[in-house]
Amino acid sequence: MVIARVDILGNINDRMESRIMPVLNYLEVKKKYRAVILFINSPGGSASSSESIAHKVQQIAKRKPVYAVISGTGASGSYWIAASCDRIYASGTSIVGSVGIISILPSFKGLMDKLGVKVDIAKIGEFKSLMSPFEERDKEAIEHMQDTLVDLFEGFRSDVIQRRHIPEDNVASVINGDVFSARKGLSLGLIDQIGGMDEALSTLKEKFQIIGKLRNLTPRPSFISRYVNGAVSSTIDFIMQGR
Repeated sequence: MVIARVDILGNINDRMESRIMPVLNYLEVKKKYRAVILFINSPGGSASSSESIAHKVQQIAKRKPVYAVISGTGASGSYWIAASCDRIYASGTSIVGSVGIISILPSFKGLMDKLGVKVDIAKIGEFKSLMSPFEERDKEAIEHMQDTLVDLFEGFRSDVIQRRHIPEDNVASVINGDVFSARKGLSLGLIDQIGGMDEALSTLKEKFQIIGKLRNLTPRPSFISRYVNGAVSSTIDFIMQGR
């Protein structure tokens, strides 16, 4: 009997989803893994990738216990994933929550007009160029985007309310995009306990009578990704040390 650990670290995007989902699919059906711990330190990221991972975690939780351990940041999309688990732990210095969705649409139209740069856009569909940075968006376009975000947010909102059993009276103060300290999150019902891996492991083993080791199944980034990230980190260290 083994307890699996899967790390959700950094920005949640298509690349992370493509690395993590095969592991989660494997854990869903592999019986020798009696439980799963997600170790989370992430500010969130892509709504679609967060939703995919969160819903897969919910499927796994129907078969075996899944706990989340937040160490640092469990916000936005990563909190959606954490809320899909059966139990959430967070270190005392962590921040949690940020239950909301944001879309940032830059516009270079004013700058381009000053520079005398003209861009011709051919389109079919009133809102087809809504995401283009080369056009100025009117009030109707912004309202259209806002309506879309409301639709996208509804799944996140309902999952958190249902899985965390947020009382109706507390929804407005919890589901508002704000981030909270771990202790405030505990009082609001966003997490279950202040603690880390040791506490999560101890509870899992005692509650479910699991006698086995913890095995980290997090897939490693590709060699090129590790090399690039290492080179960037080394450069930053060199710059900072030189100051």
